[in-house]
Amino acid sequence: MSPDTIFLLDTNVLVEAHRRYYARDIVPSYWKWLHDEIAQRGRIISILPVYKELIAGKDELAQWVAERKEYFKP
Repeated sequence: MSPDTIFLLDTNVLVEAHRRYYARDIVPSYWKWLHDEIAQRGRIISILPVYKELIAGKDELAQWVAERKEYFKP
């Protein structure tokens, strides 16, 4: 994999991670890693329709996403 590779996440990737495998209170290191890959390296991105869908959930994931709106591209 090239160091320039960028991954585009859809809603399901974040929802499944949050609900089934990597709850923020159980695996906070996953969410820190995800944030670092997005914020510092720009290797993971998503789009505004995903942002809108996720913040409608009014849950902990919605809060996490709302705090990172700049990572969701038009």
